[in-house]
Amino acid sequence: KSSVDIDQMTTNLKDNHIVQISIRLEANDKKAKEELTKRDFQVKDMMIDELSEMTSKDLQGEKGKVKFKTDLKNRLNKVMQDGEVVNVYITSYVIQ
Repeated sequence: KSSVDIDQMTTNLKDNHIVQISIRLEANDKKAKEELTKRDFQVKDMMIDELSEMTSKDLQGEKGKVKFKTDLKNRLNKVMQDGEVVNVYITSYVIQ
């Protein structure tokens, strides 16, 4: 399987806390990986959208993290043309 790392980004959460987060997207094949690499800016935009609807409390719990990863995966798969995202992993995150 192929994966793409999305570099650490910083954005505001719904409750005015700030999150620094980086993720890894696992794609089902090489073509999907190439597409995700090109869609890097869209991935970040979607992450900001998702995170701006979450509070720091949402993200601190497992349930919130799972929801974030699932929602992001589903949004990405709606725009993907070559293959799909099979997993989203949070590789680091800090809430301030």
